[in-house]
Amino acid sequence: MLSNLLVYINNYFFSNKKVFFTYKSKYIINVLKVLKHLKIIKNFFYKKKNLMCVLNNYSLYKKLKIISKSSKKIYFKCTDLKKYYDKNYILSTSHGLLTLKECLIKNIGGEVIFSYN
Repeated sequence: MLSNLLVYINNYFFSNKKVFFTYKSKYIINVLKVLKHLKIIKNFFYKKKNLMCVLNNYSLYKKLKIISKSSKKIYFKCTDLKKYYDKNYILSTSHGLLTLKECLIKNIGGEVIFSYN
């Protein structure tokens, strides 16, 4: 489901469409909250069994890319995070979904979910 969401965002952004629908789940809602915090999407709304997402007009990202897959999960310890300080990663931690910089501040590691440029 996450891969579908990221493909939707990439495709709709590059085709200059600003609204798309996706499946509703707790995990997808948490990912959308992080993307809203990063200003990649403007907002999202509940529509019965789906979510309606509105992309930002002035978003500065280039592409969203899945890093950790079900066949190969990638984990970073808090000591490993300093090596990747210049990267833009989203991690799934015990504190929820966080950016790499937030993980460095809280000194926690986790599974790398996806990256954004």
